Amino acid sequence: MSMLTAAVIGCGPAGMATAARLRQTGMMVTCFEVAPEVGGMWNGNGHDAFSSRGILSPLYASLRCVLPKDLMSFSDIRMDFTAPQFPHHSFVKRYLHKYGDAKGLRAITRFNTKVESVRFDERDGRWKLISVNIASGDIHEWVFDRVAVCSGQHHVARFPEKAKEQLADFVAAGGEVTHSAYLKQFRPWKGKRALVVGDGVGAYDCMREMQRNGVKVTHSTSLEREVDPNDSEERLKRVSHLQQQPPSESTVAEGLGGLTGLRAAQTRSWEPVTLLTRLLTRLGIRGGEHHAHEVVAKWLRYQSEEILKVPRVGRIIGCSGRNVLCAEDPTRKMSRSEVVEEAVRRGSAVKMREAPSGSVGDADRKESSSDSKSQEDSDDQFSSEPEIPATMAAKDLVMLEEFDLVVFATGYDTQFPFLHDDIRRVVEGRAPPLRITEPAEQVNGDPKQEGDAADKHRTAPLHTRGLYLGTMLASNPTIAFIATQRDLLPPFLLMEAQASFIANAFTHRLQLPASEQGMLAYEQELIQKQPELLSLYSERGMGLHSAAYFNVLHQEMGPLEGNQTFSGHLARRQVWMFLNVVLMTIHKFRSWAPLKRKKQHLLFSNKI
Repeated sequence: MSMLTAAVIGCGPAGMATAARLRQTGMMVTCFEVAPEVGGMWNGNGHDAFSSRGILSPLYASLRCVLPKDLMSFSDIRMDFTAPQFPHHSFVKRYLHKYGDAKGLRAITRFNTKVESVRFDERDGRWKLISVNIASGDIHEWVFDRVAVCSGQHHVARFPEKAKEQLADFVAAGGEVTHSAYLKQFRPWKGKRALVVGDGVGAYDCMREMQRNGVKVTHSTSLEREVDPNDSEERLKRVSHLQQQPPSESTVAEGLGGLTGLRAAQTRSWEPVTLLTRLLTRLGIRGGEHHAHEVVAKWLRYQSEEILKVPRVGRIIGCSGRNVLCAEDPTRKMSRSEVVEEAVRRGSAVKMREAPSGSVGDADRKESSSDSKSQEDSDDQFSSEPEIPATMAAKDLVMLEEFDLVVFATGYDTQFPFLHDDIRRVVEGRAPPLRITEPAEQVNGDPKQEGDAADKHRTAPLHTRGLYLGTMLASNPTIAFIATQRDLLPPFLLMEAQASFIANAFTHRLQLPASEQGMLAYEQELIQKQPELLSLYSERGMGLHSAAYFNVLHQEMGPLEGNQTFSGHLARRQVWMFLNVVLMTIHKFRSWAPLKRKKQHLLFSNKI
């Protein structure tokens, strides 16, 4: 039997972990990297958005990691003890180069090479890959048995849909609009006014750096005073019909081919970190539910609001010149009278919108006319007449005068331009959600008739982007995607877990469900036991729910990877952190001795 071949697209942290793990399982691996060095986006210099051969890098000159260095490390190679506890991005770059040398990844990597096309040949069941060397222009065609896509998430900067129309007058008046990915230098904006739009980690990190450099920052948030769509119960209702009506045992068993219950019944809900995560999701903070998967963003939000005292407003409504009109801060605590007043106003607005012409009472018409009059008074100062929602009154608007910069820290759109469009639409989330077919409920042996007598099956939508456990493409498990989820914590450790999972699946050490329907049904069975897995495909990221995801992946692999747990890895890293603190303390005391001798020498010299 010939050796299996695998292509790894991208040689960042995810690609390095995947290539190293695939080699350990005996596969012949070729890695493709457009940059001249390993490290992916960490090769950026922090001064140019496209400093790494066209790769959009979110790094800026003063960027430091928000996680300690021992949590940022891979499981088998630690970061250098000379690096600070929260390292600068240059230390991470140096660490990745060290990891690449230790694993021998430079020898199997085609640097300066861009992958142009990846297509699956149905005739021989292999992948045809076309690459271009951007330094020499050489074009090569390759054939591989397996493909691992590790090209990262930072592909295209994302802007809100109506941002261009809303800020057209702002740009015409001399204001500047940019994305946080393109903002590398903060000092030139010292003393100027800037509005940062976004609610992610990148937005709060950008605000902190701008304030440190003397920029007058205001935060625009899109959070609303409503039921959070990522609430555990709401997500169970929203993500899949299967959450209320689990897939039938026959559907699962048919796809699994006899695997039902062997692994799903052994979910590690007792694991300490998972229990702590579930406890944190039930703690109330500032009048709302504290979501464990947003713990880093929650802390940065508190730091911005309570420590840095950054003023906050709502979403952008429009502009007039360099004056930006925004909604009032939706996260501000309201008094009881304000809540009642807002409810009455919104109710009347809905009634006016739904009722036919001339059917609204005099009182409602009078109130509507007064609201519209106050709205017109507030709009007189705007030349562009921005569109204001009907549920907003004049007092719900905030005018930001004479601003110089608007920064959108609204994330990125992940794209895979080298894949076939049929796969791209599913994986990138542009296609309708996949559906799983279930037998209809039966009464006295006959299916229920719900509108159509001939309809004996029902389908349920699955918002999984066509992936099995966030890695394998369910329709074709010979291709896998690594680290497409947001906010994996800690990132390098979760990348290793995903790499181990696909390596065992590629080499058939791990038995997968037999069909696409079986994979999706089995994943829904796991979600029933571990609701934290719903965050796999959420725009808000995994966060602390990464612990449950890590445990599920290793639970599926079982003894193949030694039955590892997330808590065990954290305990091992706590030992690293303790030893690091001890070494730092010893070196600190040692550094005092030369200073003491120097002072004694100066005193003696002065006396002479």
